[in-house]
Amino acid sequence: MSSDRWQWSETTRRYRDTKSGRFLAPATVLTLRDGYLDDRKAVIADLTARLVAGDLPVGDWLLALREQVRDLTLGEYAFGRGGRGAMSDDDYAAVGKALEGQYAYLQSFAESVQAGDLTARQVGARANLYPAAARQAFERGKAAAWGLELDQHPADGQTRCLANCRCTLEITDNEDEWRVRWVLHADESCEDCRLMARKWNPLVVKKETA
Repeated sequence: MSSDRWQWSETTRRYRDTKSGRFLAPATVLTLRDGYLDDRKAVIADLTARLVAGDLPVGDWLLALREQVRDLTLGEYAFGRGGRGAMSDDDYAAVGKALEGQYAYLQSFAESVQAGDLTARQVGARANLYPAAARQAFERGKAAAWGLELDQHPADGQTRCLANCRCTLEITDNEDEWRVRWVLHADESCEDCRLMARKWNPLVVKKETA
């Protein structure tokens, strides 16, 4: 997802367009976030269609999905974090931990497919959850860019919309505290997310003092 056209500012925690000199609007950042997901979603859908048609063995499909999930998770986290150049060892460790969980789910998924426990529609719907779930990696990366550890992020499965959540976090730094707002998606917001938007309006996180 990286591009020479976008330059990360550590001071503002925002991307600047190197051609225009302007900061990318939050809506533009979300469009880029979701555009990358949609591209990978199409690849995963094609792989799964080949699996269901019997043209791709389960083992090969699993390996291909692991690769897609790895690239998605790392790419989205890095985009939220400010690019791979901004990532520390702790960031890569966080991505690795997230991937461990995803790989475990994928393995169980593949075993269910191999056993014939799922219909073609169920296989397609379940596979479609993996690119959507990568949104939480972007939000975790964004929080990490501010030095924040949060108990909840959009699309992390704690709201009833699960990985389909399209909300985002808005974070500001007020010297001795961070303020975090849960920003609803304009068209798709479940009851849990609406509650989070009311609770985190803002969520105030005090900074530790030496």
